[in-house]
Amino acid sequence: MPLFLIGLNHETAPIDVRERYAFVGESLGQELQRLIQQPGIHEASLISTCNRSEWLLVADEHNAVTQALGDSLTSAGYVYIYQDQDAAQHLLKVACGLNSLVLGEPQILGQCKQALEAAQHANTAGPLVTHSFEHAFHCAKRVRTETSIGSHPVSVAFAAVRTAQQIFSNFERHTALLIGAGETGELLARHLAELGLGKLLVTNRTIERAQNLAAEHGGDTIAWENLEQAIPQADIVISSTAAPEPVVQANWVKQALKIRKRRPMFMVDLAVPRDIEPATAELDDIYLYTVDDLQNIAQQGLDARREAAAHAEDIVQIELENWTRWSRERSATDAIRNFRGHASEATQQELEKAIQALRNGDNAEQVLTEFAHKLSAKLTHAPTTKLREMGAEEQQQSLALIAKLFDETHTK
Repeated sequence: MPLFLIGLNHETAPIDVRERYAFVGESLGQELQRLIQQPGIHEASLISTCNRSEWLLVADEHNAVTQALGDSLTSAGYVYIYQDQDAAQHLLKVACGLNSLVLGEPQILGQCKQALEAAQHANTAGPLVTHSFEHAFHCAKRVRTETSIGSHPVSVAFAAVRTAQQIFSNFERHTALLIGAGETGELLARHLAELGLGKLLVTNRTIERAQNLAAEHGGDTIAWENLEQAIPQADIVISSTAAPEPVVQANWVKQALKIRKRRPMFMVDLAVPRDIEPATAELDDIYLYTVDDLQNIAQQGLDARREAAAHAEDIVQIELENWTRWSRERSATDAIRNFRGHASEATQQELEKAIQALRNGDNAEQVLTEFAHKLSAKLTHAPTTKLREMGAEEQQQSLALIAKLFDETHTK
């Protein structure tokens, strides 16, 4: 049965459309159960993130997929549909971060793993879906190991945190102060935690937002009015408020350096207008970066990731060939299993008749002769019928392959 991947993402659908097809928590499990109950659907999984919803299905045919998902989705113009090898290739690229909003971002791999776990928990992931995901995980690991696609900062926030890590070794021994708890502050906190920061301090004009962000990452909250007193505690200060004028004065930082006994500070001003007085950059032992400095670093990182992505594409092609080989072998295995099952069933039926005849006292030689004749007739009936049809339709290539098979069988 074919493998299908149906999806919409940040490139094909606006956010209001993506929101309608986002599944989290119980709704994800419910969607999987709904799908597996649809006619012609045999396996189902679903990757659902803020940037994409993608269904990986094993189905009888294309129509079964479109009917299961509904015309409102599949005919809306936002959806892409891939089958078999194309579906596997897309899944490989997604897991490797090659199809992400941020090229090479690592979070999507974890989201793919969660998608498989959810399908397994719902008992909707069979052998084809499971193997396809596991092969994608293997491919993503190769890309992370053999290329540098994930090691270069491509956002200003990530560039700020990565630069801080380069300046301070033993990152787990250092303290960072985030000034501002908006979207940028949340992104900074996540990056700092991922890189193993020792201690996080958060301040914001609205104290509740600072408390929520600090609690999420095991940090502490600083009251806005105590910002000046908090600066000496921080090795890293990153500010991203929407204030109309600087919130950090140069003389505060000068005093903080005295308290710190000239231990250096890394400061980042991501705000426009600026949050940190420009004169701060003139102080010794201060490394002050502005948003323009970090945009240059981010652009260099993006260029490096694009170069690494070319190598990653080569790895994807190699792994796609491996998946295709496995898929073909699996098809042959299914045919072999079916053939052997038919032979075993026919043998068992004729054997039971022969045993009963022997119990009835029939001549053993005659029983065995009849057993062999009837078994041979059952095993060869369907193949010989097909051979005659092929001969009548002049399917010479198929006949040659079958003749080769019987030649090999005969010699053994």
